[in-house]
Amino acid sequence: MKFPILFASIILTVSLQAAPLVCTGDRVVIAGDSITEQKLYTYYLECYLLACSGLNDIHVMQVGINGDSAPGYAGRMAEDTLDWNPTLVLTCFGANDAGYRPYDDDIGRNFSSGIGNIARTLKDRNIRMALGSSVTVEENYRNINPGRPPAEIYNQSLTKLAEITRDTATKYDGTFADVHSIMRDTISRAHASLGDGYHVAGSDGLHPQLNGQLVMAYAFLKALGFDGGIARIEINLSGTTTATSGHRVVSQNGGTVELESTRYPFCFTPPDGSVFKTTFDPTKIREFPHPYIIPPDSPMSPRSILPFLPFQQDLNRFELVVHGLTSASAEVVWGVNKRTFTKEELEHGINLADVFPDNPFVPAFARLEAAVITKQTYETWITKCRPILIERFILEPGIREETAAFRRQALARQEKLQAAAWACVVPVRHTITVTPLK
Repeated sequence: MKFPILFASIILTVSLQAAPLVCTGDRVVIAGDSITEQKLYTYYLECYLLACSGLNDIHVMQVGINGDSAPGYAGRMAEDTLDWNPTLVLTCFGANDAGYRPYDDDIGRNFSSGIGNIARTLKDRNIRMALGSSVTVEENYRNINPGRPPAEIYNQSLTKLAEITRDTATKYDGTFADVHSIMRDTISRAHASLGDGYHVAGSDGLHPQLNGQLVMAYAFLKALGFDGGIARIEINLSGTTTATSGHRVVSQNGGTVELESTRYPFCFTPPDGSVFKTTFDPTKIREFPHPYIIPPDSPMSPRSILPFLPFQQDLNRFELVVHGLTSASAEVVWGVNKRTFTKEELEHGINLADVFPDNPFVPAFARLEAAVITKQTYETWITKCRPILIERFILEPGIREETAAFRRQALARQEKLQAAAWACVVPVRHTITVTPLK
């Protein structure tokens, strides 16, 4: 796919960092409302950090709660975030803060107070922050409640809150992730091509599924400063192959090169459409990841949004460059798939992750997804369980001490699940073959 001028507006709306805001060893909290609790953009982010970023020893905690708001999270930060000792916090609030009514000054003041308290708390503790704006809603969000204002009016409210979020991030030396504008522009492009029946904000117009959540992940990853350069492999047909950090040349025989990679391209739903969700049984303290099917051509599939979002170009470049090709074209085989490219294309470089979405990394990436979703499902449970216990047994002596002990045990379990996720990021052996065509 080529995206010349089409995505200029998206690129301009994202603030760029001189270097990624995320560092090796970081402890990253992702906070938000029900859209965060869906555990979709959050597992995209975590998978990218663990497998694609080239960073090590990253720990991630997802603490989204349905119905939450900026003031609500400000009030629960001490117990849901700060006791985990984060070094970086990402937030995504606004959908509930806007009150599902036309904007007024009270909405702005309440949200400004809440997001300001969050940012002030983080800055006072020298915790880096990326404050995200909320999603763009589509007209079908009114199906939940026909009394809500039209999407155009409600999006004006969400735009106001996005501006407050941006100003707050600037005031407290944070980073702003403009989820709202990027999603709005992507929706516009997708609807122009596929019609209004293609939902980016989900079947209810408010809670995005895998396609819209990829847009959210894109906004955060760009705001965090990732440049998308995951690999650059240069095959010299009459010389030596070189590869960037995270990739080792194992052997070369003419145009056939075997590599071992510890840095993955971001992979999407496998060809059969299987992805993973998790059923959590708190009585057994076990997690049960199980597959369900999303056809790759379904609107829910993350692949369906790629023509309207420059994710592959901006964040997922696994580049192959071929030198010394004497023919006008060549066949490239990666895994079980093959494509033909011109000499000019190969000398300029092709993005293997884009042209070969079904590649040798997909099985390993799917195992990582299952582990991350298992972990984040557990995190939702421990985030929501303690407040329920405290509220139900508030008059019982020692309840806060007991729930604090529960929290410590639960976080120890979470660290084991984090280690299990990291254990899925194993070296992948793969072979690229370039065959000149007559």
